[in-house]
Amino acid sequence: MFIKKNKYKNYVFNKKKIFKIFFFIKILIIFMIIYIFFFLIKNINLSIKNIKIMGQRQYTNDIEIKKIILNNNINFFNINTKNIIYKIKEIPWIQNVKIYKKWPNIINIYLTEYEPYVKWNNHFFLNIEGHIFTLSNKIKNEFPILYGPNNSHNEVLKMYKFMIQKLKIYNLDIKILKMTNRGSWIVKLTNNIELNIGTKNIKERFDKFISLYPILTNNIKKNIRYIDLRYKNGIAIS
Repeated sequence: MFIKKNKYKNYVFNKKKIFKIFFFIKILIIFMIIYIFFFLIKNINLSIKNIKIMGQRQYTNDIEIKKIILNNNINFFNINTKNIIYKIKEIPWIQNVKIYKKWPNIINIYLTEYEPYVKWNNHFFLNIEGHIFTLSNKIKNEFPILYGPNNSHNEVLKMYKFMIQKLKIYNLDIKILKMTNRGSWIVKLTNNIELNIGTKNIKERFDKFISLYPILTNNIKKNIRYIDLRYKNGIAIS
């Protein structure tokens, strides 16, 4: 009995000892893996060598986008995609940025630009949803120009959309739409007719112009340059 007990104690002792040895080896292996991992990151050249820029782009210079990335001295592991996205979105006409990494040194960037719909107060643009942004001076396209006081862009844009829908039946468009500081509306059409609509009943007065336009063009031989729609029972033409 005594011999059996000693054998059992030795067995238990050896089992605990073996467990401790294996545990130590396991910890050692984990530390070695971590060390090798950080050694590879530090010493293997995984700097970004291929930057692919995708998405429909009219105003973005791809070289500028690549500079933003390469100037940050990044590699595949330490690239801060949130920071890169933030810096790219500082370009005022960039709407959205997505970045995808591809092993071992490729970065794919997908860009979405704001699409200009109209010009706002000469120096800015609005997209169709009313977001204000600036564009490169290289832009060549001509856009309708909207004017208005600060923070009135949504109101003016909404009125512009209302008016151009009405003008479609005559194949006309708007060159300039202006809301003054006093709330008075002035419209210049693509045929160079200027409309003074005033401050009240803007839509109703514009509808009056739409209904009278074919009568005016058919019965007045001289070129119409100005129409005053502020009168209750009529209009003034010059």
